[in-house]
Amino acid sequence: MATPPQIALIFTQYNAPTQPYLSNWVASLKPQGFSLNIFSNNKILMHKPPTSVFEIYAQSRKLDTVKYFASRCTKNPYHFLKWFIQERDISIKDKIQIWARYSPLLVSHPRVIHLINSSIYPYYSFFIKKLKSISIVSFRGYDTVVRPLFDYQWRESLKEIFSQCNYLHYVSNYLRHEGIKLGAPPENSFVIHPGVDVNFYKPSHDKIHPEAKRPLTLISVGRLVWQKGLINALKAVKALVDKNYNILYLMVGDGVERDHLAFQSRELGIDKNVKLFGTIPPDKVKQLLASSDIFLQPSITEAIPVAGMEAGAMELPVIASNVGGLPELVEHDVTGLLVPPDNSLALAEAIMALADDRDKRMEMGKQGRIKIAREFSLDRETKEWVELYKKAITHVE
Repeated sequence: MATPPQIALIFTQYNAPTQPYLSNWVASLKPQGFSLNIFSNNKILMHKPPTSVFEIYAQSRKLDTVKYFASRCTKNPYHFLKWFIQERDISIKDKIQIWARYSPLLVSHPRVIHLINSSIYPYYSFFIKKLKSISIVSFRGYDTVVRPLFDYQWRESLKEIFSQCNYLHYVSNYLRHEGIKLGAPPENSFVIHPGVDVNFYKPSHDKIHPEAKRPLTLISVGRLVWQKGLINALKAVKALVDKNYNILYLMVGDGVERDHLAFQSRELGIDKNVKLFGTIPPDKVKQLLASSDIFLQPSITEAIPVAGMEAGAMELPVIASNVGGLPELVEHDVTGLLVPPDNSLALAEAIMALADDRDKRMEMGKQGRIKIAREFSLDRETKEWVELYKKAITHVE
């Protein structure tokens, strides 16, 4: 019986809170004829690397590195000895450090290595070159649009990624274009949009809200960071409140801007109209989406938001900035409205246009779900990854 093609999926701690569908996506790949090994740059990687064999033992109060090194030697003695004998151009100190951290990857010797986030490439560049596996690197936004602006060392890493890696994955066409501008070879650059579970995020249609007795409910879901442009959403809510609209704005998520947003809502005199929920489980997010009327995505920069896909799947019209990958997600005047970025007045006018036309909101919501189910489902994403992995494995063979 032939051994299933081995694929190493390498995650980061960052991926867990910001890419909630990666675990679902991996689970859906397992029955597709691949042998998946899932790795993470966990606490072993996050430690300051020891600079000598002595330092490894000097750090034994925590014992993490020592225990991990010892366990990998005893579990894989043949591979351990083979590694030490064959790698003649590497010092003993470096061999110990490399084996202690990366032996699972060395032992599995995968045909394909997929770095789920490009930021971890410097940790694994050795293996991209050494194992001669086919490499796939995913770009998700910050690494392509923001970080190159101020991090010279990262720009150098990008040059190496572009020259060393076989496949460069981007989550939107916009991001692919930005990557090519930075020097990515177009022939190696491809797009697979993220997908959401349209069977979970599905409206029940059981409850009809009495419009006259409840506020128009707006909602945003995501990290509370400057890139999301949420200050403009607060200013838009202020403009609507001043025009005597009955508004409730739900802000779901956490981040460095949370204190600022809470302070600004009070300064604007709309703190009674704004609720900050922090990070909540998916079933609670679904409940809030079901009770809302319009989803706001007023981003200043955006690769493509999974939260906007969830909202569309729940039949909410989406009002979004006309930036980045958002036009790929929102079809203007069909599934929602696109407005100029960093423009609270335009955002307020768009909200008012839908606030006064319930039928239009409902129709946009229906069209939005059709678009999400067709273009942004988890099943569609999985199918595209299966096709790419098969292509990469054929490349190896």
